[in-house]
Order: sequence, then C-alpha cells, then structure tokens
Amino acid sequence: MGGEWQEKALSEVCSYINRGAAPAYVDEGGILVLNQKCVRDQRVSFVAARRTDNKRKPVLAERMLRPLDILVNSTGVGTLGRVAQITSLPEPATIDSHLTIARPDPRAIVPRYLGYAVRRYEAEIEALGEGSTGQTELARTRLAAFTVPVAPETEQRAIAHILGTLDDKIE
Repeated sequence: MGGEWQEKALSEVCSYINRGAAPAYVDEGGILVLNQKCVRDQRVSFVAARRTDNKRKPVLAERMLRPLDILVNSTGVGTLGRVAQITSLPEPATIDSHLTIARPDPRAIVPRYLGYAVRRYEAEIEALGEGSTGQTELARTRLAAFTVPVAPETEQRAIAHILGTLDDKIE
C-alpha cells in the first residue's frame, strides 16, 4: 500500500510564493496582466486581463506565469482567498499586486494535485487575511505557512488524473 498522508506547508512544496507587482498599464501591446477579476469559481479567465508595458516597467522573470502555477487572490473582502490553477497560457502573462503566485515544485509534489488541494481550502485561506474591513490582505508569509494534506506520490497522481478528467468533461 501507499505511505501515510502528511500535512505540509506550501513553502515545503512550492519553489516560489510571491505577489505580483503594480503594472504600467497600456491599452495595446505589452504583456498580459491577470488581476482579481480573472480568478473566479476556481478558474482562470483571461477576459478581464489588462496589459503592461514591459519596457517602461520590466516584469521579473519569476513573476511571469507558467502552466500549473496556482493563483491566490490576496486582497479585499469577498475576493481574498479565491484560488485557481493556470492550465495553459494563450500568451506570456504576469499578475498584478493583488494576486499571489504559488508555484508547485514538481520535485516535491505533483503540481496538479497541489492545485486541487489548495482549491479545497479557499475559505480557510480567506480567513488568513488580516486588516480592516475592505482592506484585508493576505501576507505571503501566512500563505507560505498554510498546510495542505499531501498524499504519497502515486495517490497524488491518481487524484490529479481523476479530478482532471472530471474537469475536462465539465469544460
């Protein structure tokens, strides 16, 4: 049989956890910027994305989104704690300062499994926010310390496959 399940902090299973930066918005050209409106119902939508001028305000390489990155809304009452995982990118993209990237480390966890595990805990992540009404913020350190159940690798792969297949059918 498989091994025992463990609780692990996101910092143990992610290679990168950090907020985006304030963009230099432009109407045309530039790089796609995802914001809080892009993370709803545990899905990423590019419809409300805007654009940033990478020449005027360069985006750091680690802040460029990658497939399987997990996005967490990190500000505001009613939006803080919403989670979605990037499955694909139509073009190069980054995030603004209201979102956090949690990038799964494939040497430590099955990335799709982690996406499903974190999505399960939106309410608990929302409760990690601190601050006054309407100005609630989720500190990177609090998100990094948040723990999720981690199954043995073979079980992670099976869970990710089953849930991924169901998501595909829903789409």
